[in-house]
Amino acid sequence: MVSLASDPVDPDKVYAAVGTYTNSWDPTNGAVLRSADRGASRRKADLPVKLGGNMPGRGMGERLAIDPNRNKNTQPAAFTLGGKPCAAG
Repeated sequence: MVSLASDPVDPDKVYAAVGTYTNSWDPTNGAVLRSADRGASRRKADLPVKLGGNMPGRGMGERLAIDPNRNKNTQPAAFTLGGKPCAAG
């Protein structure tokens, strides 16, 4: 797991950004897991980029936040996204 975020408006909703490596040899992209029942069940939304949950710097890397004014919007923020440097999203 790269990051975990709870919905500030609806405490039953939680989101997890997941992914392992951003190296070229890993064919797997990242994903966001969503739950509406506090994690008892979840749905997966695949991302078009890789997330590095096992990469160096993982303790300060990708983050996930929920907009408290529009809680249907998730906001990723990353030092790298898909293995490439980027600004906060």
